[in-house]
Amino acid sequence: MDPIPAMDLTRGMVYRVSARNIRIAVYAGENKFVGIREKFGERFLEIEVFGDTLNRIISPIAGPLPKTIVLDAYLPPRCRRCRKLCWWTGPPAPAPWACRSGCATVETVVWRNRKLFRLLNALEKGVSVSA
Repeated sequence: MDPIPAMDLTRGMVYRVSARNIRIAVYAGENKFVGIREKFGERFLEIEVFGDTLNRIISPIAGPLPKTIVLDAYLPPRCRRCRKLCWWTGPPAPAPWACRSGCATVETVVWRNRKLFRLLNALEKGVSVSA
């Protein structure tokens, strides 16, 4: 089967790919793919860039994924205290982070994208999934 040209990719589709670290990945747009990598016995989501370490898109295998699944290895940062979304305000603001609840001191927490991990893991194992 001929490789799929990068211009024919659909955001949210899961593809079988030829990359240094991953074999199945979801296309996240802007030449980025998210797939499962194994290193030192640990498996985790990693971003690969087409043309860098990912050089061949072989075939689509699932998708498009629902818009409720974040197409990134990590979810947006949240405030440790209130668990609401937070964002970087940067200097010269009085505090570098702010959250939706307006907590006085915001400590950020970033979680791995477990929903996408479980879905890709099932596809790697050949399990039929409905996202």
